[in-house]
Amino acid sequence: MEVLQSERTIGADARFVSNPLRIEHRSELLAILQAHFDLQAREAWLEKFASASIPAAPINAVPEALRDPQALARGLIVQIEHPALGEVRSIANPVRFSDAPASYRLPPPLLGEHTEEILRDLRG
Repeated sequence: MEVLQSERTIGADARFVSNPLRIEHRSELLAILQAHFDLQAREAWLEKFASASIPAAPINAVPEALRDPQALARGLIVQIEHPALGEVRSIANPVRFSDAPASYRLPPPLLGEHTEEILRDLRG
């Protein structure tokens, strides 16, 4: 796998000088970029982007997203009582209406819980 070298940048590579060429050589470009991004931790890249005024944010795995301070502050994680699993966390409705707050009447279904009902409805 090719890694960026200081004397040759991606922008000077003939395969990537225009958007149509970058699209044509997308898999090669992504491999080069991934190898380069793998050289440092996510937090280091986010700091570099911030210092260069490049808007960027991490892509979180589910456990990270459920602990995200902004998601918690906005109330985007709700606790719901599940009859088989006990109390579970779920994603709240992000749409907020002051006169009609969202209610959470039903717990998330178990895998396959409603399959037969859905298939029956589709058959008519």
